[in-house]
Amino acid sequence: MRYFRAPSSKTQTVAALEVGNGVYEAPVTLDQSGAWYLHVRAASLGAVSTTRPLPASGWSRALHTEEDMDMNRFAPCAMLTLCLLAAGISQAMAHSADEHAGHDMPAKSATSESAQVKFADVALVDQTGKAVRLEQDLVSNKIVVMSFIYTSCTTVCPVVSSIMGKVQKQLGARVGTEVQLVSISIDPQRDDATRLNEYARSFQNGPGWSWLTGSTQSVAETLKGLGTFNGDLKSHAPLILVGDGNSRHWTRYYGFTDPAVLTREVEKLSGERNAHAKHTAIAMEQHP
Repeated sequence: MRYFRAPSSKTQTVAALEVGNGVYEAPVTLDQSGAWYLHVRAASLGAVSTTRPLPASGWSRALHTEEDMDMNRFAPCAMLTLCLLAAGISQAMAHSADEHAGHDMPAKSATSESAQVKFADVALVDQTGKAVRLEQDLVSNKIVVMSFIYTSCTTVCPVVSSIMGKVQKQLGARVGTEVQLVSISIDPQRDDATRLNEYARSFQNGPGWSWLTGSTQSVAETLKGLGTFNGDLKSHAPLILVGDGNSRHWTRYYGFTDPAVLTREVEKLSGERNAHAKHTAIAMEQHP
């Protein structure tokens, strides 16, 4: 990638290094004030971006494999994620001084743990403005992959949403039938249905993915039941939950988890569900 300051024609080039799970990082030092621009090219992966402004406070965006991609918004099928940390004269390798100042990037390696969840019986709203109840309308009888984001997040949230988009692509038509994807905003005061709908178009490709918001109280109760409530956007860490809606035993995945890992968990849960259904059917035949 190369970056330069207008109106100067002098450019600087830096290599982006892979840090794991398809995430690339590159240090960018903005040592002068002015309008900076960024051009990224990853020819080996077929990923090309047009030149775009680079805010002096910092920038993070998902880069996708689409020719002449539109960098004004996120494309739906992520191939490469490039996390750029912009630094000022007195601030090297740091995030912006705005609300993301304490929003640390995750560890390079993803981890997971078993968890028990509860679903608060509260009203939420999806990206179309429809009122929904999480367990009753989305989770029950489905295998669920669930993430937690907010639309003004410019660090980990776009990466997590890109991972979810890859899961949707890998599972194909099963999403919307056997599988349900859910993304819950942790910033309900700003993320209304309209804003979520606009954000969702950048990552979602097809049905079966609900983006939820609601009142501050309803969202807080929902997050507490799922064991993900924090109350501080600045310390929000990447997290994806995977589980069977008919069970309270789920798995939490921390960090930038490989989409293939999530897909395998869905496959495992699907196999367990099918085996249980088969055993139940056999038992009913033997004991009508």
